[in-house]
Amino acid sequence: MIGAATPAIQGLLDRHLIFILGCQRSGTTLTGQMLGAHPNAVLLDEPDGAPEWFLANRPTIADAEAALSEVIAKSRSKYGDPDSRYSGSRALADSVTHVAIKAPNLTYWPKTIEAWSGPKSVIFPVRDPRAVAGSMMRLIEVDFVGRQTGLIRLANRAAMPVDAVDELMLAATPLHVKRALIWRIKNAMFDAFREIGLAPLRFRYEDLVGSPAATLARIADHAGLSLDPAMLEHHGVYTGYGPGRTSRERAVDKSSLQSWRDWLTEEQATEVAARAGPLADAVGYRAAEASPRAPP
Repeated sequence: MIGAATPAIQGLLDRHLIFILGCQRSGTTLTGQMLGAHPNAVLLDEPDGAPEWFLANRPTIADAEAALSEVIAKSRSKYGDPDSRYSGSRALADSVTHVAIKAPNLTYWPKTIEAWSGPKSVIFPVRDPRAVAGSMMRLIEVDFVGRQTGLIRLANRAAMPVDAVDELMLAATPLHVKRALIWRIKNAMFDAFREIGLAPLRFRYEDLVGSPAATLARIADHAGLSLDPAMLEHHGVYTGYGPGRTSRERAVDKSSLQSWRDWLTEEQATEVAARAGPLADAVGYRAAEASPRAPP
């Protein structure tokens, strides 16, 4: 489907795509909502079907075009006032120059993103692995481990840490440890994007929440956008709920930064930090500290 000159697909090719990757529960939803609040941007989220559209092998261009039109139609419903961003119900307005694709499950497929022939940027939010494991535990109705294990089985594992994948696949591995291993595997994929020249930007969720204007300015600049006030007031742009029971109408707050302590025992937190390994320290987290240290 890449490069096909049908209206919806060509419309996507003509715009700058911002792929929001990394591990679930790391701020991908917040990042997507901030970027998608820019007056010249639209957010295609996981419930809209964006990740599946990129990975699907459809028999004809017409099928791909119809599926993308459906993704765009679904994305419209999250905006309180969609008319300035959409032309009708299934097309983007001419004013839209950027499309944020919130798709952490595409993290395993760097070559698929590389193959997209239109302009693109890749960004990687990262979060304290203990907070990620705790957040996954809170959302007990979501089978994060089962879903990610299934995707890893389908993907090329060359860029993944072998020991982490092996332990993840063991039935005897405790669930909280598996969540930490998923954090490590997905964040290790950052290097795979860098090695093929996609120049991904990594930033910490804690910085996005603690210093949103400065952090968001970096993200916007990386994606070729100017920082717009609407990005910081994103909660006034959307309606309804996003993935992980996230109210799209909720402003940024810091309440989630230490909430992992309500879900992980001290022993579990120590095991999660140990499985996250040197990678966690490299991106600014130490298990003995209550909050992230300054970036190295």
